[in-house]
Amino acid sequence: MEKKEIKNNVVGSAILALTFEASIENKPLAVTKNKKRKNLSFENFLATASYLAMNFAHSFEDGYSGNFRIGKRIFEATKTMLSTQSAGNTSLGSILLLTPLITASSYCYRKNLKIDIENLRIAIKDVLENSSYKDSVNIGKAILLTQPTWLVNVKEFDLNNVSWIKEVRDKKAKPINFMEVAKEFDWIAYEYCSYFEITFNDSYPMLLKMLQKMELSKAALATFIYLMSKRTDSHIYRKFGKDAAEKVRKVASELLANKLSFEQIADKIDKEFEPLGYTAGTTADLLVASLYLLFLIEGSKKYI
Repeated sequence: MEKKEIKNNVVGSAILALTFEASIENKPLAVTKNKKRKNLSFENFLATASYLAMNFAHSFEDGYSGNFRIGKRIFEATKTMLSTQSAGNTSLGSILLLTPLITASSYCYRKNLKIDIENLRIAIKDVLENSSYKDSVNIGKAILLTQPTWLVNVKEFDLNNVSWIKEVRDKKAKPINFMEVAKEFDWIAYEYCSYFEITFNDSYPMLLKMLQKMELSKAALATFIYLMSKRTDSHIYRKFGKDAAEKVRKVASELLANKLSFEQIADKIDKEFEPLGYTAGTTADLLVASLYLLFLIEGSKKYI
């Protein structure tokens, strides 16, 4: 396979993962084609995904050359996201997950390795361990670009503290160190620290399992609800607190145990928690990462 075709597969898989996730009907506490969330609409997510192609292509080139610059690419992609639609932060979490995954994917191609879970997991470890404190600084700057109101105070590298960049530089904190302080309550931070354990060992295998029983849209919804039931959503945790996030998780888990349809479960979760303003943003981001692996490894034609 020529490099041009490989690059198209990798970048296309990332864009398709973003757009497909946004299009899934009945997702609870999330934007869908027919359901807005405050100022966020389906069209905002479409614009984000469409204009990220060049940013993802740069990440591909980094991996293919072995010159990892995930922080720079995350920062650039965040600027693209904010400049191409009017609703602000649509997909920062997905960008944080997809950028190292794309870099690791092209790194596998560079080394002539088969694109499978085992090799991608090794490659993502190489990418994260060979990133530098400069990547951490750029990741922090990307987060601040979104003007977040949801930052939780942490003991180290606190973005609420004006001296956080100096602290990162002084300690030469790589992204896996930078994210360490938030891994107990933020699943994207946890993914960095665990070399994407949730994606590789949990959510992607669950998506494959569901695909043995149903078509892609329903399998993706089932995986989304499964993730809600297993982990407190980081976005809800940050904005509304641990107890609120745990209540959503518990309700999702109980509804799953009652063996209702996934559509029924989604409807009940929405009716109880949507009026409170809860958004399961991190759950959506984790699903995007799993969809990316599916399209890259299995091929989109198998399911679409």
